[in-house]
Amino acid sequence: MAFDFNSLTGNASLKTVRAVANRFAKLTMEQQGYEDSAKNFVILRGRFFAVICSKGASEDNRVTYDQTRKWFKSRVVPKDILTNVKTDGLVKA
Repeated sequence: MAFDFNSLTGNASLKTVRAVANRFAKLTMEQQGYEDSAKNFVILRGRFFAVICSKGASEDNRVTYDQTRKWFKSRVVPKDILTNVKTDGLVKA
């Protein structure tokens, strides 16, 4: 029997936040025309991870599993997160 991700509640783990950061990095590279390289991916993944973690830094505003489920289903990166991610130093395709 497979694990049911929908059964998780409460604050999201850092592993889950990292997975969301990976997804957002890939989506951004595809949608904004950045070169598909490991360097760009690692830079973007780290920046997304930092922005998502800072978004949930206060005790009453933690990133929850419900939020991460919505983000995984999304086909675009939420504007409030994307506007806080710097894209300097990334190579365009």
